[in-house]
Amino acid sequence: MRRFATFCAFLVCALMCMFASARPAQAQNADLDVLLREYLTARQQITKPEPCSIHCFLISSLTLTGAVGEPLHFEMHGGVLVDEEVQVPLFGMPQQVRLDDVTLNGAAPTMGFEGESFFIRTRARSFVLRGTLTVQEDEGLKVVGPINSLDVKLTRGRVTEGSSMSGVENVMLHFDPMTPESLAKTKTKSSFRLSRGLRIGKEKTFNYRLTLSGGEELGTVTIPLRYGEHVREVSGSEGWTQDATELRLPLAGHDADVTITGVINKFGQLRTDERSAYEWWLVEAEPDTLLSFDGDIKQVGVEQSPIPATLPSARLFLLQRGQHLDVDVQSLVQGEQLSAVVREERHYFAFTPLGEVIHDGTYTYDNNGLERLFVTPAGRPMFVSVDGTPSRVLRASGHGQDFLVQLPTGPHRFRVQTLGSDKIRTFGGMLSPALPSHALATSRASITLGLPDNVLPLALFGGDRVLTAFSVADLVAILLGGAAAGLGFRTRRTRILGAAVLSGLWLMSHSLFVIAAVTLFCIGGVFVASRFLRGTRLWIAAGTCVVVALLGGKAAIGAATAEYAREIFVAGNTPTQEPSYAARQEGPDGKPVIVPVQLSMPASETFVGTSRQLVSAERPFRPRLIYLTTATLSIIQLAWLGLCGWLVLLHRVAIKGLVTRALDRLRRRPDEDIPLHERPF
Repeated sequence: MRRFATFCAFLVCALMCMFASARPAQAQNADLDVLLREYLTARQQITKPEPCSIHCFLISSLTLTGAVGEPLHFEMHGGVLVDEEVQVPLFGMPQQVRLDDVTLNGAAPTMGFEGESFFIRTRARSFVLRGTLTVQEDEGLKVVGPINSLDVKLTRGRVTEGSSMSGVENVMLHFDPMTPESLAKTKTKSSFRLSRGLRIGKEKTFNYRLTLSGGEELGTVTIPLRYGEHVREVSGSEGWTQDATELRLPLAGHDADVTITGVINKFGQLRTDERSAYEWWLVEAEPDTLLSFDGDIKQVGVEQSPIPATLPSARLFLLQRGQHLDVDVQSLVQGEQLSAVVREERHYFAFTPLGEVIHDGTYTYDNNGLERLFVTPAGRPMFVSVDGTPSRVLRASGHGQDFLVQLPTGPHRFRVQTLGSDKIRTFGGMLSPALPSHALATSRASITLGLPDNVLPLALFGGDRVLTAFSVADLVAILLGGAAAGLGFRTRRTRILGAAVLSGLWLMSHSLFVIAAVTLFCIGGVFVASRFLRGTRLWIAAGTCVVVALLGGKAAIGAATAEYAREIFVAGNTPTQEPSYAARQEGPDGKPVIVPVQLSMPASETFVGTSRQLVSAERPFRPRLIYLTTATLSIIQLAWLGLCGWLVLLHRVAIKGLVTRALDRLRRRPDEDIPLHERPF
């Protein structure tokens, strides 16, 4: 890409020189100087590389040797990955660490410090950095890195984080002398190490572990109680006392290992003790608690904790002196969970002409621990069975309507039968049967209504979609009837009456509707053709209309006799009967218990049904049926006959003339139309 850009710049420069060749020599030289400077500037901008920002160097290993309390020798191996001088971080903190006799590949390096670490600047592809370092305070050394491997080989003392580590980045190393000589030289407490563990759940508890060592008697040690700690038990100290702000621990000897446990009340900003150079903080919470952390936090592996973790959610933090850890505790509220769910509900309602309603409901469910279920029935409960075995109808109280169903665990089925009432009105109305309600969620619920012969369903609401007793064929027939009426009649009033009569005729008889529509189509077609044609052409057009009408009528009659898809109607499958015999059952007093017997479903003439996905207390299933009765249908039929009579009355003159001409034609003898000289002898 750089070569291509250089070539383009050179080509542009050459072309401009060619165009400028006709100008005076002095002007050409000035232009050439300007173009040359622009070309060199553009080439420098094109070839100038971007400074490296990430993955510019690699430190493969770091080795520390020597003894704790004395200057340590270090040796670092690494290299620069780009062809430029980069800054490689070393150790921190600069105010606590001193570097001496530092060499880079045997020569003095360019070294300085920035922020919280020393650094060197080099462009060597491979380098070895050697020198000595002295930790002046707290016996702690920060290694910036990243470093692939870190090895610590000490002749005296140890590193608390371990002598061999990998993948080191921003790690604080702490040195422990571990020598009797160093302890003997100390006249005051030389070691104060405090580790803390917090466990958050239904009860917030703490576990502090304090390790002390000194050159003289320890005496009484106080531990501040900043977070509302209430101490329950102390191991390693006798005669301890506590007040609102501190815990007093009487200790004997030069060394002590104390474990403190109790309850903690407050959380927020957690700080280290001023006597500790560093502290381990182990925080763990139960699953119903959410924790968030902030502050001067450095999370390390839980396996390094002096206090063993007990929960998988445990987190371990290492805090230096003066640092703090912010802990935000949020208790989670247990949400609603499904221990049992109904996979499918099937409800059957049988209506009688006198208004009785028998309901039969079957529930297929999965149970993962629910022992019983309270059901609010649609009427008076009469029968209950579980997996085909009848059982008693039990209520929580003598006055309540809810009854109890014992639910075995696993996939099972229970059945409920109730008796209620819902009046069927004389001319029609709405039936809204109440479904039994319960606390379980249902994946799918379906309902079937068995209706008597005097009920005519129109529309069923409440399911996934609205279902009606009409189909697309009904709409097409009504439109065709209106078109045929428009062709067969002449005035607006007769056309409206003809469309209404034909629509009603479709509902009465599909075959008669087709015949009437074909007749009107022929009359209208011949009338329209007579306006434009005469003679033989008119006869041909009339014959064509008759043939088309007859063929279309034949196809329409065949289609009219077929069954059209009306989704509101379903197959009339009444629920099957359960076995009437049940094994002998005894109550608590040893007396036999009467087990109910299932009712038989009454016969029904028409069956309608619908279904609903995902039914719950928040999304109830309330089916509603709009219906008419045969009494209303009789009134509609009388009204239709009245419209037919009105239509005939409007055409009485034409009908009378047509009848007169037909009678005259019938009375006329065939010989009267033949001349006398042409009659046969």
